[in-house]
Amino acid sequence: MYEAAIAMGPIGRRLRKAIPYIRGPRVLEVSFGTGYLMEKYAAGFETTGLDHHPDMLTATRRRLDAKGIKANLVQGDAQAMPFADCSFDTLVNTDAFTLYPDSKKAMSEFYRVLVPGGQLVLQEYDYPANGNWLGTQMMRLPKWLKMPYVAFPPLLREAGFEFEDHNMGMAGMLHLWIATRPK
Repeated sequence: MYEAAIAMGPIGRRLRKAIPYIRGPRVLEVSFGTGYLMEKYAAGFETTGLDHHPDMLTATRRRLDAKGIKANLVQGDAQAMPFADCSFDTLVNTDAFTLYPDSKKAMSEFYRVLVPGGQLVLQEYDYPANGNWLGTQMMRLPKWLKMPYVAFPPLLREAGFEFEDHNMGMAGMLHLWIATRPK
């Protein structure tokens, strides 16, 4: 039932907005959860997934196998990925980044595994880029829920990325960052 709600609701529609920015041939999705998004794009690429939780690997493997989709699923830590430098053309991360204990280390790893010219497709919450009152007030909700906060624009810049910020809704607090590792 939870999966159906994601697929049909605003979360699924928002996650699918990342797909046009995914380019290959080699794609890495970090913290893929149950594989909802991976199922939508993986057949077109040489796809690898990294997730910390073994249950997510099992759920995603089951999902992909049911559709005949191949992907290399790896259990591991986003802050110390078991991949060589410059291994992927695109890295996808949706609604998980703020949960990493060391955001600088994780972002550095994201940069490291991308090829020069490679692209990070990142969906997360942050203050609205235009500073609008409603979106700024809505950012009280994650704080109230004691959710971790990451200031993404300075973090992306510090890691070395060039990026675009696309407003994904919720008065500008939901973002899709398309970040490129310079060539």
